[in-house]
Amino acid sequence: MRRQRRDERGAILPLTALIMVIVVGFTAFATDLGVQRVAARDMQAVADVAALDAARKLPTCTTSTLQAAADASLARQGRRVGTSSPLVVTPGHLSSTGAFVAGAGTTGCDAVRITAATTVDYAFAPVIGNDSGSATRTAIGTRSDAAVCFSVGTKTLTLSTSGSAIGPILDRVIKVNGLDVVGYTGLVSLKNVQVPLVDLAAALGVGTPQELAALDVSLQTFTLAAASVVRKQGDLVSATLLESIAARATGLRADVSNFLALDTTGNAALSATVNALDLVGASIVAANGTNALRIDQLGLSLPLGLLNANAQIVIVEPPQIACGKAGVTARTAQARVDLETTVGTSLLAYAEISMGVRVGEGTATLSSLQCTGPASVTIAGQTTAARVVGYGGTGSARLTAASLLNPRKDLPLHLKEVVAATNAGSHTFTYPAGAGLPTPANHTFSSSVNFAVEVDNNGLLGGLLSSVTNFLLTVLNPLLEGLLTPLLSSLGIKIGTMDVTMLSRPSCNAVRLAG
Repeated sequence: MRRQRRDERGAILPLTALIMVIVVGFTAFATDLGVQRVAARDMQAVADVAALDAARKLPTCTTSTLQAAADASLARQGRRVGTSSPLVVTPGHLSSTGAFVAGAGTTGCDAVRITAATTVDYAFAPVIGNDSGSATRTAIGTRSDAAVCFSVGTKTLTLSTSGSAIGPILDRVIKVNGLDVVGYTGLVSLKNVQVPLVDLAAALGVGTPQELAALDVSLQTFTLAAASVVRKQGDLVSATLLESIAARATGLRADVSNFLALDTTGNAALSATVNALDLVGASIVAANGTNALRIDQLGLSLPLGLLNANAQIVIVEPPQIACGKAGVTARTAQARVDLETTVGTSLLAYAEISMGVRVGEGTATLSSLQCTGPASVTIAGQTTAARVVGYGGTGSARLTAASLLNPRKDLPLHLKEVVAATNAGSHTFTYPAGAGLPTPANHTFSSSVNFAVEVDNNGLLGGLLSSVTNFLLTVLNPLLEGLLTPLLSSLGIKIGTMDVTMLSRPSCNAVRLAG
């Protein structure tokens, strides 16, 4: 009897059908879940933008005013996924810990919470009894502290090969004379290009003033970031110029904290703007470091009595640009002028001088910023001081003199330290309505200073030496003044004088998200 052969054809069909049901089910679930996630993302964006727009109406606690601003914002945002519910607006204030509390605080309402919700229909979930799903998101908007940018001692940025130290520094760092198309004239045009610090921070990959202030990047990276911000503004000419500068700025670092003083207690500093010339120029001066510049590099002439002198200027610390709310401080450049020379007079065979003059930092602090009525800014300033040090900044200055009456006797003498007294004061800048900077946009803090070098002869040779050295100083001091004044002016520094310049209008309407 023949055995019947077993037929297994078609056995895979039920298994395939079962797998397809499972796969389709998971696909349907994933599709509906994806739609809900898109809806949630939409609602977060809606809440964020509406919270920022409503925050511009603060410090009002009137719900209807805030609701109108939020609804207008919602109407501008276009299509959204699902069926949106009306926005829920809650006026309130931020506690000391930054938490949102509904209702007015001691100074009214300084925050507003927006709740956005929507409902989406499911395509596949109804088979298991779920026809739709909801997505709800909240955002809290608040006013940022008003902020402004100003600079101290930035006459450094006056681009002139004969009158400013930045010319030779630019030539050294970026070889500006090789920028055939633009040269110095093109660089000056950057004065009119505004760079929002929030955009600069984003281009550098950071999001807070603390992170921006802590950056230590290459000068090339910093300049390219500024160029990208300007390019996004549509200013292709200025962007190309900045990119050309960046291409030449190789091998140097830009420690942002050295030239940009930012208020890091909040986010107010990032709401300010600064012009591209001051920003890039200050970064280049900082990147140059403490490299000395010889007098001949500055295109300056020595006084007649110092024609054979060895003189140089060193930027110990660069000038600063300050941005932030009340309390932020900027300082002037610290510089040192070194001088080695021989001076001859009718009473001396020779007098050899080796000395340095260090100009200390002056400070300018934003003491108040007023947004109501005419916007105004008050700056408290303290002028610079100066003292005599040794050549190269170390040790003591020295004067070695040989008298005609005693030609073989060299007399080493220490120059006394003469300090130019500091002086404090304040000045208020008032801004015109609408747009523009104050007129004038700068103010000079000054104090009466009579800078002179004295000699400590320690009683050596009594009156004879005193008469010789006193006569020498009547020759030396005018020569020093003729040397120091143009040199320090090339850095925007005068002994006992400090210039403060406003770089932007106060940002009085800036808002931010909290929480």
